[in-house]
Amino acid sequence: MPCLPSGLHFAIDPSPLNQLVKGALQGAFVHKLMAIKDCGGIFGHIDVLYFKQRAENPNEYLFSAESIARPEGLEPYPSGFTLLSISGEVKKWSEADRSAFIDFLNEDRTEDFFKSLIRSVEEAQQILLSHPGTLPGLLATWWKLGCHPLQEGGEALVE
Repeated sequence: MPCLPSGLHFAIDPSPLNQLVKGALQGAFVHKLMAIKDCGGIFGHIDVLYFKQRAENPNEYLFSAESIARPEGLEPYPSGFTLLSISGEVKKWSEADRSAFIDFLNEDRTEDFFKSLIRSVEEAQQILLSHPGTLPGLLATWWKLGCHPLQEGGEALVE
């Protein structure tokens, strides 16, 4: 996991985005999935994890195959931030930590990971749109047409 110059280890967790995709395919929160247009749209659905000393009975956490090795003796815990909401916190960090965090986000492998997440969102959107005879497909079609009940000007009215 990446480590900032201050010693803070962190990771990004796309589980909320993966759950959104799965839920939308089953009819839940279709408007949230359809509102995602680009990488910026997924950042509110990617959690930031921090690491702490491992407890006697550590939480077993499944990391993606793209993850680098977990720091020895540490376990992840939720930071309370997503990649979208962490900006205020990052402003409080040292310049070295801010720079290291931004460098991580701009690494080729991180950008490739974000692109793979966008592809999964786009694939789910297309699956929904290709089945307008189902309720989730109908909701997606309404979104695309701009007449979804939770939509105004292409943006979701409800989070």
